[in-house]
Amino acid sequence: NLDDFFMILEKTLSIDGKLFIAVPNFDAYEKQYFDLDWAAYDLPRHLYHFDMRTFSKLMDKYNYRIVSKSRMLLDTIYISIISRKSTDIGFLRLLIIIFKSLLMSIYDIKYSSSILYVCEKKN
Repeated sequence: NLDDFFMILEKTLSIDGKLFIAVPNFDAYEKQYFDLDWAAYDLPRHLYHFDMRTFSKLMDKYNYRIVSKSRMLLDTIYISIISRKSTDIGFLRLLIIIFKSLLMSIYDIKYSSSILYVCEKKN
């Protein structure tokens, strides 16, 4: 569980250490097209799912601050291709979904399929 994870992290991360966490983004643009077939749910490996707001709240709860965040644009392509396997979405429609998703991710990180967060302990 998350409490155990952050307890271990507290013991192992140095005072000035950085925490790098890449997570699927629950507000990813392509998710609307795949609904429950969205591959980034990736159960049972992903037990928790976050959007930018809930991830920020999680970091606050454990006394971390987000230093930076980055789009993971290649994840948009990968997640869309994997998600398509369990749907009836055609190849051309998939390309359009990928293109629109990439544009939306570039426009605003909140639409990115996955986000890489760099965090540090609050002083």
